[in-house]
Amino acid sequence: MENKPSSNKYIPPHKRQLLAQSAVPGLRPKIEFSYFKSVLDSIINPVKDVIEYPFGLEWIIAEERLKDLKNSPGNKYLDSEKFTAIQSSGAQYFLRIYPCGRNSAGKTQIFLHLKLGNEKNNKAEFKFSIKSSNWNHEETCFLEDKTFIFGCTIDDEIFDLSKKFIVDGKFSLKFKGTLKIKKSNSDLEILNNFKTNVLVFL
Repeated sequence: MENKPSSNKYIPPHKRQLLAQSAVPGLRPKIEFSYFKSVLDSIINPVKDVIEYPFGLEWIIAEERLKDLKNSPGNKYLDSEKFTAIQSSGAQYFLRIYPCGRNSAGKTQIFLHLKLGNEKNNKAEFKFSIKSSNWNHEETCFLEDKTFIFGCTIDDEIFDLSKKFIVDGKFSLKFKGTLKIKKSNSDLEILNNFKTNVLVFL
């Protein structure tokens, strides 16, 4: 049996070896890289206690439909169909576009309408993009209410063909979202076969 040092504070053998090595000039203690990695991972990536639910929509709208809304009196808008974000709770979402803005501001606005089920402690990441014009807008939000509306504005004129928001008579908007739901005792199902919904309004 190994005798403990006379000091009141007991130092385990492996730590005594590191201290002895550090006391020798030019000799650094050898600590396995895997140890540092495990500590770093525990800080950066703590035990995952959320389930991620990706959802998305590619919405293709004919130019003429948008022009009809633009030329109509009032704040006309167009809604997409409703889609399911989480099957088990019935959480749903849809998009809404105002070609001239919700308050007739003249700038196109796009809104996400999201209605949650029984989820709590929610975090969400959203991204709108139009590939042809190299435009995108990203946001991270904390959802405290069951009903959530998030909107963004396109500063450029979408009907200016030089801006390439409309190509070949079509406005193609892509939306991607991720709901991050805190796990409960009865975890919701994980959607392993996620596919982006495609909706065409011609």
